[in-house]
Amino acid sequence: MKKIDFILLVDDDVLCNFLNERIISKIAKQSTIKKLYDGKQALEYFLSIFRDNRTDELPELVFLDINMPEMDGFEFLKKFQQIDNPRKAFVKIYILTSSDSSIDKEESKKYPIAGYIVKPLTVEKLEKIVQGISQ
Repeated sequence: MKKIDFILLVDDDVLCNFLNERIISKIAKQSTIKKLYDGKQALEYFLSIFRDNRTDELPELVFLDINMPEMDGFEFLKKFQQIDNPRKAFVKIYILTSSDSSIDKEESKKYPIAGYIVKPLTVEKLEKIVQGISQ
């Protein structure tokens, strides 16, 4: 199984971040996991990485919640698309949300995401994602 060096969790729910970090640690034991709590923090993080050329801090995998304060997941995706940097193509973004709404699923198709996952994140779901990345 491919090693994923860096995973970013973007979710305002501290408990979800904690649980997701535990699940990720079971599968991707050597991965660095960073947690941010809304889309604005995530956008600022990516902009600073690209601006300062800190490629070692570029996550390979992002789990993004939709419903967050300050800037929601869809707003983040819209602004992330506007970033002019070829390295963003190496970032695989998965929406990880409690929303099973067909409206949200349809909205997500407007963005270049790797997938849409309804919470909770499970070992099985994560194994499938990691396996897909390594192919």
